Amino acid sequence: MLTSPLILLVDDEPQNLKLLSVILADQGFSLAVATSGERGLAQAERRVPDLILLDALMPGIDGFEVCRRLKANPVTKDVPVLFMTALNEAAERIRGLELGAVDFLTKPMNREELLARIKTQLALRGAMKSLAARNHELEQARVELAAAAEELRRGKDALDLEVARQTRELVAARRAL
Repeated sequence: MLTSPLILLVDDEPQNLKLLSVILADQGFSLAVATSGERGLAQAERRVPDLILLDALMPGIDGFEVCRRLKANPVTKDVPVLFMTALNEAAERIRGLELGAVDFLTKPMNREELLARIKTQLALRGAMKSLAARNHELEQARVELAAAAEELRRGKDALDLEVARQTRELVAARRAL
């Protein structure tokens, strides 16, 4: 049974969370919600989402610090982070991208743009997971092939020794005749 992608929404504004929840639930996404950076980090650790929509400006731990911590954590480092912000400063956007965010959504958000960016990031995440799984399978096949090659080498060495032994016996038997 296929499960719908889990999206973690992290925003300190209840109205934003409500609006996003309605839009995304209508699309069939599973949702987790956090009203602060601290809660967002805990949620992401507890159940790793497929995507995080993260408000950049929040009291306490802001979105930039949350992103930095997510990307430093081996459990969540590969989860795509989309910043949601009213900031239009290039320096702030660059800072977010340098911290590991994949994109920015400007508030107020356009529904179609929001869904297009989410679907793009989820497709990329799925492709990355598939590629990682395939690489793992290939690595296992390489290890098995190396083991089989080693076994064949040992068998060849044993066969060479046996051929040499039987050749000596034949030579000795021929001399005895």
